[in-house]
Order: sequence, then C-alpha cells, then structure tokens
Amino acid sequence: MPGRLWNGFSPGRLGVAACPTPDSRPDDTNYDIAIVGAGVVGCALACELSRYRLRTILIDKNHDVGEGTSKANSAIIHTGFDATPGTLESQLVTGASLIWPELAAKLKVPMLQTGAIVLAVDEEQERTLKLIHRKALDNGVDDVELVDAETARRLEPHATPRVRGGLLVPRESVIDSFGVSIATTEIALANGVDVLLGCGVTAMADCDSAIKTLKCDGETVVRTRTVINVAGLWSRGIADLYGGQAFEINPRRGQFLLYDSQCRHMVNRILLPIPTKTTKGKLVAPTIFGNILTGPTAEDLPLEALEDTSTTPEGLEEVATGAAKLCPEIIDQPTIAAFAGLRCNCEQGSYLIRCNDGHPGFITVTGIRSTGLTTSPMLARHLIEQMTKQCDLELVPNHEAMDARPESAWPGWWKKPYDTPAIVSARPEYGHVICTCEQISRGEILDAMRSPLHPRTLDGLKRRTRALMGRCQGFNCLAPIARTVCEHFKLPMQAVTKCGPSSEIVSAVQTSPFERTAISYPKAPAEIPTHYRVAIVGAGPAGIGVAVGLARSGVESVVLIERADTLGGVPAKYEPKRGGVPTFVIPSRGRILYGRQYVDLLAGKLDRTSTVRHLNTQVLDAGLNDKSLTIVSPTLGKRTITADAIILACGSREQTRAERGWISGSRPARVFHTMQLLDLLDGDHCLPSIAPVVIGSDLIAWSAAAKLKAAGADQVAMLDLCARPKSPFLSRLYFKRWCRPAWRSVNSGVTMEGTTSATGIGFRDGTSLMCDGVILSGMLVPNSELIVSAGLDVIHSDRIPLVGLNHSLSEAGWFAAGNVIGGFHSAHWCYRHGKKMARSVAGYLDQSERRT
Repeated sequence: MPGRLWNGFSPGRLGVAACPTPDSRPDDTNYDIAIVGAGVVGCALACELSRYRLRTILIDKNHDVGEGTSKANSAIIHTGFDATPGTLESQLVTGASLIWPELAAKLKVPMLQTGAIVLAVDEEQERTLKLIHRKALDNGVDDVELVDAETARRLEPHATPRVRGGLLVPRESVIDSFGVSIATTEIALANGVDVLLGCGVTAMADCDSAIKTLKCDGETVVRTRTVINVAGLWSRGIADLYGGQAFEINPRRGQFLLYDSQCRHMVNRILLPIPTKTTKGKLVAPTIFGNILTGPTAEDLPLEALEDTSTTPEGLEEVATGAAKLCPEIIDQPTIAAFAGLRCNCEQGSYLIRCNDGHPGFITVTGIRSTGLTTSPMLARHLIEQMTKQCDLELVPNHEAMDARPESAWPGWWKKPYDTPAIVSARPEYGHVICTCEQISRGEILDAMRSPLHPRTLDGLKRRTRALMGRCQGFNCLAPIARTVCEHFKLPMQAVTKCGPSSEIVSAVQTSPFERTAISYPKAPAEIPTHYRVAIVGAGPAGIGVAVGLARSGVESVVLIERADTLGGVPAKYEPKRGGVPTFVIPSRGRILYGRQYVDLLAGKLDRTSTVRHLNTQVLDAGLNDKSLTIVSPTLGKRTITADAIILACGSREQTRAERGWISGSRPARVFHTMQLLDLLDGDHCLPSIAPVVIGSDLIAWSAAAKLKAAGADQVAMLDLCARPKSPFLSRLYFKRWCRPAWRSVNSGVTMEGTTSATGIGFRDGTSLMCDGVILSGMLVPNSELIVSAGLDVIHSDRIPLVGLNHSLSEAGWFAAGNVIGGFHSAHWCYRHGKKMARSVAGYLDQSERRT
C-alpha cells in the first residue's frame, strides 16, 4: 500500500502559499522509524527501509526533498580513488561506485561516465600525483592510470599548457544529483513510507520510553520507536532535542560558477587539481545537463550561518581563478549562474555515526560532506546493518516492494517527449515549448506537478524539469511556468512561491480583476510545405519588417516562425491601460503608443502579405549546409523545413546577474528581469513589488521604473555601475512624468540580501537599501543561440554575430535582423532594419537563381 504525503501543514505559518493541503494529519500510528532529514542520505535510507515491513516516516522542514546540502554540489559519483584507505568513507565510496550504473538505471536518473583526470602543473605536484596513484590502488580503484604531459594534453586539448602529467580515473561520473533524492523518495512512497514535508521538528518527549514523541510545526505529533537524525547542518539542533552526545559542526560553504552549454566542448572529462589537506580544490567539470561547472570554495562559517548560501565577490573570483589554472580559456566564457552550497563539516571527523545516542533508539548521523551523494545507497545499507546490531531492529522483507521507477519517470530533458510523434498527437502540450533555453515543454511541467511528490514550488519544478535553469535564467519562462502552476492547482499568482511560504514571487496586490483562461491548441493542418523561399525566425518588429519588405520586393513562399503565441515580441507585452505608460515611438509620425497598439499597426501591414505564420513554434536546431530548421509546436509536432534563405530575427534578452558580474549575494525570490515584470504586470495584472529597486539605468530601466510606479508601487529606487544614468536626458525627462526614481551611483559591486525573498541591496560601504523586489533591467545580449549552434561565426566572448555589409552572416543565405546583431535598438528601428535587410535577401535570391 502506498505511503501518505503531507506537505506544508502549519496553517498559521504557511497561509495561502501552502503546498498541497493534506486531507489529514499523521494519525496516532506508532511508527517503527522516523527519519529526520530528507536530503540525499535520508531519502536513500527511506528507500532502503521500504524494502522491509516497517512503518517508516520521512520528515523535513523544507517543502521538497533534497532542499538543503543535496541541491548544491558538484554532482559527481566518485570512485574513491583519493579517499583515506581503511576509513568507513573509503569503503562506502568504493562500494557505491560499483553499484551506481545499475542503480541509476533503476532510479531513472541520468548518469554519464565521463572519467576524470587529475592534473599536475609543477614538479612537487608530480610527486604528489604518484602518491595519489598509490592511494587509489590501496582503495581498490585499480583502473587508474598515470599519463604523461603529452597524453594529458591530447586527452584534454583545452587544459592548461603547464600540465606536466596526470592521473586518469576512467569511472568518475556525473549525475543528475537533484533526481537522486526525488527518485528514492518516490520509490519509498510507493512502498508505503509516509512523507511529511514543510514541517520541522521542534521538540521531543518520552526519549527514554519505547515510543518517542516528536513535536513538529503546526502542533503535529509523530510517535516512533526509533529516530534517525540525518538532518545535516541541523543535526546538532536535532541532537540537542534528545540529548545526544557532543559534536561540533559548522557549515562549509562552497561557491560555484556555471557556464553556458555552448562551451561544453572545452572539457571531455572532469578536470581535478591536486588536493590539499583542507579541500579537493576547484574543479572544472561537465554536467549531466550539458554545462560546465567550476568550483567549489571551502569557507568555514559559524554554526549560526546555517542558511548562508550567498555568493561573495572574493569567492567567485577565487573560483574563476582556480578554474583558469586547469583550463585557461574558461575565463573568457560567459557564466549563466553563480550559486553556493553548504556542507556539514564535523570537528570529530566525517561520517560520524552514533547508535543509541543519549537514549536508546536514537541514531545520529552527521559530518557527511562531498561524498554523501556517492555513498548514499551504501550508507543506507550500513546504517540498517548497524541498527540491527545495536538497536535490535527486526527486518522482515517486503517481497512486494518495488526497487525501480517506471520508464515514464525518465526526465523529458533526457528523453524528449516530442521526439515521438504519437505522444505530441495525443498530448499537444508536449509540443508547446515553455522553457526555450532548455527546450522544456509545458507537458513536462504538468507531468512534474502530477508526479508522486506533487511539487508546486518553482524550485521544485526546476529541479525536476530543467526549466528556469538555462542561459536566460527564467527571462522568458518564469511567468509562463508560474501561470501553469496557477492553472493546474487553481491558485492565484500571489500563492506561487519559489521554495515555499515567504518566498512568494509577487506581492499580494492585484492591479485589476483578472480571470485566467485555460490554454487550448488549434487543430493541426493536414500538411505544410517542407521547403520555402525564405524562413524568418522571430516575429518581433524586425521579423515582421523582413516579411513586409520581402512582400514589397515580390518574394513569395515566406514562412514566419515565432516561439510565442502572439506576434510582436517584447512590444506585445505592453498593455494599453488607463494610467499606463506608452513607450513606443514612431519618429516619422511623431506618435507615442502602447506596445500592443504599435504591434497592431505592424500586424496590419503583415496581414497584407501572403506570409505563412507558425506561432507557438520553437526552433530546436538549425542546419548550416542544407539551410534547415527543426521545429516543434503543439499543432505541427516535430518537423524539419528548409529554405533558400534564412533570416534570424531572434531579438535579445537582458543579462543575468551572473553575466553582469558585479551582483553577488543570495538567490531569493522576487528578482526579475523586465520581461518577467511585463508578463506579471500586464499579463497577469499582478504587482510584483511594492518597494522595488531597479538595477540598471538605460531606457529600458526607466521604462520599468515608470511602469512599476504607475501600477501602484511606492518610491522606486534605481542604481547602476556608473556615475550618472545611462539613459539620455530627454528620455529621462519623458519618464519623469510617471516616476522620479531615487538614483544611486555604485562604484563597485552590490550584494543581494534576503534568504527567501529579496529584502535589500547591500553596498560595499556596509549600508543597505531596503526593498521587497529587484528588477534586473537593460544590458541586452543577443539571442544568438541558433547562430552559434548552426556554426555561424560570432564574436567569441559576447556571442554577437559577425554581420557583413549586406546584413549576411558568415555563410551565404543566412541573415540577421534587429537586436540579434547586438546593441540596443528601438522597436521601430528594428522594423525598419528588417525592411531594409529584406532587399538584401531579395538580391541574394535573384543572384542564386541566375547562377542556377
């Protein structure tokens, strides 16, 4: 019989933002085992215990499993080659590394054996390398190999030229570390383990009795014979509740940098430095998701800093410098995210395990650090073995227990559902790509919300689907995903959270009545052409301008492909409303319009052409030689079309905080880009922030400040890394009609403050600016991903395409229009640029016909 799931039942604390409301509380059942802590170890233990006929409950204060240390690590399955021989950690790591390939397949968790190479860059490190080789052999890892400098450089061409030798470790692997905790808990739940999330343990009673009492948030009571404390950094506090023996722990912070998938080719294996006595150093590693990860630092923090996962300028600089020692070229690559994790450092040593700690029936497990992910299945078995010996635990096998998840549990980012035509035909939402960076469909978001643990926080969905994790960090998909959560759970936008209560993504202010309508998809056409004269990617002002210009030049058989479900790009986000801010200018007519009014004018021009339109259609890939585009949509499914000429009018986006390079700190909720702000303000009629700070000072930032003020925000603050605002004086003068932001010049970086939601901006002089939301505005970068993936030339560091005099890209028949060419240009400039470029395309087609 499946177990029961409760999530977030502390009504006074959770309020409207509570995760799925339970239909009951844990009853008076006396459990055999209560596991406190749903990290990777606690979840693995619950899964292993579910193989026996025991009444088990898994408890965590967070609203999803794996929310603590387990969510921020290097995601490596270690072989144990460098562990201290003879230790428990060495035995567990070595044993676990052998079972992980089969286990990952059962869990339906993606895993890839990349191998690793430890690099020595000086004579002393060469000597240490030989000692590590001997240690690996002593640990039973006998497939390692010492290689010379020439071999190391051949295996890793982008590694440092200073390399003098290396140790090749073939079985080191990377894995979806998020998926491990999720998968093991889902199996445990299916086998009868109860799961209680969003409910922290606050007190314990009857510790000397056979049945112990755990008092949790919301007056919840759990009674159990045995308590296993695997609460990680909170293990000291939990041990104090039952009088466990003394041990000293502290958070050890590790900061990481994550690089775009477009530089994945730079490493084939995990690049490891020679370790020191305190840390394994800063690695450069491929991820299972196709990125490159560098880090971590090793910063010991005081025990009270249990949630300090903020990044620091010094830490990120240390990571970047350390990574460059292994792979110098990485220093010029764009980062898409910076984050930090905390691991549990124990003064008494790693893998501290005490049975009957303080009282009979209490087991303390702490000091599990960087190898916890690897050892979790073997550690679970070891703990059960110890409990049978020391706690008189009786084990009766549950022959009905499952040990694997179904095939349907593979994540969509690993096995794309739209690759199977029948699936999209049956469920069109699999063809509706909602996260364009990672190409994640709406169907996958819905599947995640329907999965056994029923996640509804954005972080929970992110870890299951990869949405919000791409290069734009939610620039395009945050609002649509939040909208999908609202539709599925029938919630208002104000109830959607990043990671649980107090991390609501918008303030509880609705600017006007709003009724949400369900998404429906039109019927698929019988057939569409597979070849066109011209294919245009992007239906913003530039793309529409190209289509209009081609029609005036007499070019027919033109298709316009747009990933949104409406024409117009960013201008379509600006809704005409009373008291609103019109921001789009037609210089030749001296008119200032709302964005949607401007789009209506352009759409009218497009209607007078014969251009075929495919909206809500994502371009998955582009083929350079045959000028092909692989597309997917809810109505068409996945298809490939070709054209004589392809125009990329993909627009631009705003830089993420990692790309800006001067914003460190925590990663709280209510940090938006202007696109997300527009989506929420005009798409959902919600005010994201009442006391906002706008980071940026160009025209887009002033527009964002004006819209916030017009929607009802209090005084808007604006800051930027410059002496005076970047927006021209006349533009600022125009927007001052709606908003006079409080301006502050920043000489160096700033720090984002707030654990769950943004609460302020910290400055280097120690002062802070209080707020309840932050807008990252302006600083545009081109959406040049298709240009790069097609193999067209770009400026390496900025990904700006190289454009010729006739608007052509580096290969004949490929063109770019609008903001994708780099820089900031107004909507009407992009429209006129598209029209002008159309003449170049028409000329190219004429020349091609003559040559033919």
